[in-house]
Amino acid sequence: MTTNASALTSLFAATLGQPLVKVAAFSYGVRAALGGVKDGAALGKHARKE
Repeated sequence: MTTNASALTSLFAATLGQPLVKVAAFSYGVRAALGGVKDGAALGKHARKE
């Protein structure tokens, strides 16, 4: 059972982990370029605007 969990974790990290990080970084960069990011935090729907 442990071997299967380890194999699935490795498979996820290899196939989706890196692309997911790249997509997140890209979307952060796009939001920052469009002015949607202030003080290092993305302004979401429920974020306080001070």
